[in-house]
Amino acid sequence: MKVLKISIWFLPLLFLICMVSCTEEGFEFPDSEPLITGDMEINALPGANITIEASVTDPAGLKSVSLVYDEWSLSETFSVGESAVEYNVSHNLTVPETAVEGSSHDLKIVAENVNGISKEYTVTISLNQDTGMPVIENKTDVGIAFLQEGVDATLVIDVTDNQSIATFSITGANLSDKVDVNAASYTYTKELNIQVSGVYEFEVMAKDAEGNESSMTVKVAAFEPFEKMYLADVSTDAELVSDLMGVPMLVNGYDAQDSLGKVFEAHYYNAAAGTEIRFLPNKETFSELTLGSGDESGMLSIGSDASVAPIVLNEVGYNKISFDLRDLTYQVEAYTPTDSVYEYTIVMGTGVKVDGESTCINNEDGSDGACWWFGSGKKFTRDENNPYVFYGEMELYDYDPEQSGETGFILGANLSGWSDFWRFDQGENPDATVLNGGSNYNFGENEYGTYDVVFDTHLNRFKMTPKQ
Repeated sequence: MKVLKISIWFLPLLFLICMVSCTEEGFEFPDSEPLITGDMEINALPGANITIEASVTDPAGLKSVSLVYDEWSLSETFSVGESAVEYNVSHNLTVPETAVEGSSHDLKIVAENVNGISKEYTVTISLNQDTGMPVIENKTDVGIAFLQEGVDATLVIDVTDNQSIATFSITGANLSDKVDVNAASYTYTKELNIQVSGVYEFEVMAKDAEGNESSMTVKVAAFEPFEKMYLADVSTDAELVSDLMGVPMLVNGYDAQDSLGKVFEAHYYNAAAGTEIRFLPNKETFSELTLGSGDESGMLSIGSDASVAPIVLNEVGYNKISFDLRDLTYQVEAYTPTDSVYEYTIVMGTGVKVDGESTCINNEDGSDGACWWFGSGKKFTRDENNPYVFYGEMELYDYDPEQSGETGFILGANLSGWSDFWRFDQGENPDATVLNGGSNYNFGENEYGTYDVVFDTHLNRFKMTPKQ
């Protein structure tokens, strides 16, 4: 038996022969085709800027990569480099504004390798992207709910979306609901039986199928009809309680059964353009209920603090502001008073000084002790711009430390007689003056101090605020 033996020196020669043979016959590239990977679908809207991204590979080497869509006159060929085996497409594209929302468009990525083998990849542009937020609309009765037996108020909230609402939720006092909707529109209703007066807030949220969220705070005010309402031209609780009287200002109500405690009318002198006012039922705090200007003209908004947008009075002069709490509407009208104008007004009483002059000093002979007498009354200064307004500085003090319960005062307009005069609607903590009637105002040690005073004889508003 013969054994074939090949010397090891022959192997390099054999390899060289093979290489020469391959060169003479032509090199053959690997048998392959371009492979394209990337996002197959893109959601957008007409006019949107989008980016087409894909990765193209071929071990044989790439000859060209193109992006084509005739309808949008798109024809882009990218330079891939000489026989590159990989190319990453990243092309920014603006969807034509004229494209129809809801339509679908197939763009082609075409790759050709060095062997002349081509491959197409379809990128579908669907113009149905949901970028719009759900729209929440509060259809709940905007008026104050006046407490009664049974249902006091009904929440009614509409939600719409340009595609589909996924979920609706609402949370608030003793209420927590979540609803799977899966529709383009939805209406939520809920009857409320409210036991305690107050302003109730409900947080509403709607989410669509794409995860877009909208929210809204819905307020429901529920109260018994109000015994009184006040106009505040200040904006803090501290200012409400720092005055001796007159802040906030009492407004008028209506006596008819259907409007009692629900419809009011304020008369107010606006001394400067841009004055901000709000309405409230509590003399000492904004936190029980505050009414201000709503988003729509002639509508009130509800809040539980002074952050409620104010009603702004831009015209100097007297205004009548009518407001109806049943539907939260209001109206402002300028007017000119027609009642009597006084030459002067005075203060009479014990323990009072006006601009440094005691009301116990007799104006005729200068003697001391004639306190509760018109002849010792001390005048306020008349306003140059408004004949109904008088102002001054008043000091309240203990006139006779040996006696108690003797300090107090009334107002007048006659140094020669008792008429006309004003007292107050109540002897302590008064809201308004009463022409030719009412009660003396009595004060004690807690009220001692110096005050700035404004007296409006038309409004019967006597405002005393601490001297700054």
